[in-house]
Amino acid sequence: MLPACADSLGRHNDSRMQEPSLPRKVLLVEDSDDDVFFFMRAARERPSVSVVRVAHGEEAKAYLRGEGPFEDRAVNPLPDAIVSDLKMPYCSGTELTKWVRAQPGLASINVTVVSSSNVHLDLQAALDAGADAYLVKPSSLPGYKHFWESLEKLWAHGAASPSRNVG
Repeated sequence: MLPACADSLGRHNDSRMQEPSLPRKVLLVEDSDDDVFFFMRAARERPSVSVVRVAHGEEAKAYLRGEGPFEDRAVNPLPDAIVSDLKMPYCSGTELTKWVRAQPGLASINVTVVSSSNVHLDLQAALDAGADAYLVKPSSLPGYKHFWESLEKLWAHGAASPSRNVG
């Protein structure tokens, strides 16, 4: 697919970024079972959204390449958005984001990096890697409900300018 335009950072965005819609398939890349529990619990309030969880960046790459247990695309379709933890074993959220951006068939997928860290260097590393947004993880179920609202606002606006999408 040819890029439709380039944003202010020189990254190319396809037509989905021009006319954004809320993702229906989300790939959650998270190694913390506690965070997964709250994320999935809050996601139940969005019945039109399907969330698939993988535990780390290397598993996410296998999912996105359709390898191993993920080769059946009818069962494991490509996501509309990726929500990835920053700090994980095997492959960090920034490494995963760089990899996604380098894959021609995946580069237009919205990537939001999340972390419990609000350290500016972590935020900058995620945005420099090509993340569309960086959000700080909440610590409670009500926080995760608000977190989902923040994700949906970013997705609704296309999250086309990473420098504006910091939460």
